Order: sequence, then C-alpha cells, then structure tokens
Amino acid sequence: MKEFYALEGLDATGKSTIIGKLRGLGYPVYKTPPEEMSRYRDFFEGKDLPSRFTYYLTGCLCVGREISWTGGISDRYVLSTVSAHEAMGMSPELLEAMMPIIAGMPKPRKTILLTAIEDVRLQRLNLRGANSKDVVNMKINTKLLKGFRRWSNRLEMEMVEVDTSTLLPDQVLEEVLNEIRR
Repeated sequence: MKEFYALEGLDATGKSTIIGKLRGLGYPVYKTPPEEMSRYRDFFEGKDLPSRFTYYLTGCLCVGREISWTGGISDRYVLSTVSAHEAMGMSPELLEAMMPIIAGMPKPRKTILLTAIEDVRLQRLNLRGANSKDVVNMKINTKLLKGFRRWSNRLEMEMVEVDTSTLLPDQVLEEVLNEIRR
C-alpha cells in the first residue's frame, strides 16, 4: 500500500475500533500527532488556541509527509485539526493566515469520515464512560461535522461518509475497506 488515506470521525463513531482492526490486518496506521510529539500534548492542551492549533497542525504535517512516502492510514488528519479549532472559536483571520500551510499539506487520496446519529453516539459514550472532554466536544459536534464537510471542499480533499449508526464493527470495517479499494 503506497496510498495515503485519512480516517476521521466524531467521538463514538467507531474510529478507534476500526483503526485497531485495520492495524490488525497489517495496514500501516499513523496517529496524529505522532508518537514523538505526544509527550508535549498535555502542555499544548492547556495553551491558547493558536498554540494548540500549531501543535496539532505540525503533527499532521509530520504524519502527512511520512505517509506520502510510505503509504498508510492517518488516524485523524488536517480536517479534524482545522474543523475542531474553528469550532472551538479560533480566529477566522488566523485560519486564513495559515491557509498556505494548510493547503500545501500532503493530501490523502481519500478521507473516510465515520458518522453516527446523535442518539447512537450518546449511547456509545455512556457505555464507554463519557469523560469531561467528551462532554465539551458534544457542545461543538454540529459545528465540527459541518467543518469537516466545508474544509474537505475548500481543500479539495475527497471525503466519503460512512454512517456507523446501525452497523456492527465488522460491517463498518468492510465499508472502510471498500472505500480504500475503490
């Protein structure tokens, strides 16, 4: 596999489960931010939005460059980073100022966005034990989902959506594998 794919999704859509299954099948999976940057995550989580955004965008850039050479699947990528920070209230002017960097990043052949209806996501969050971060994210999910769609168009990134609401994990995996094979 020399192609680059990104797997995106809101909390409780099955992304971590599918990433684990893809890894188990031998697909190279890269997490953003990459391992070598993860020790700084707590530091940047507590900073202002521009600093936090720069940290996550740098992680995406590192992973995107790696995958563009080796092929693989990114566990979250630039659409998550831009959409989340925009939904959290990052200045539109700053996002515009960063557009040359954002638009110049390696583009996945396809981004697969896992979705689920809100009631199903809430049930899944409750089953896994929703934490304070999940609660905060629930407040921005509508903006985040709109952001994924808007930014994929703006950045000319092909994106397909897979609704996991009524599917078992192996059925979601099959849908994702079908998208990779197309």
